[in-house]
Amino acid sequence: MINFLLIMGVLILGIPCGIFLEKTCKDEIKVWRKRILGLTITSLIFSIGILFTNFQFKIPISLTLIFMILVFLTMILRSDKRI
Repeated sequence: MINFLLIMGVLILGIPCGIFLEKTCKDEIKVWRKRILGLTITSLIFSIGILFTNFQFKIPISLTLIFMILVFLTMILRSDKRI
């Protein structure tokens, strides 16, 4: 139960990290929007693919990739509202 709460807490922290990065890197997000979207899609594909393997550390790596997806999507969605 505590493990699940820690995992969810870390994943939820991806949203404030994305908001912080969006505020501090406005110009870079405009230029790198397609690349960030590509990284998001690649992270999603890798996180799903790793779950079907027999890799020992598949859960921590998948959670890291999901955290990255949350940060990237927050950055992209928040920057769309500012334009």
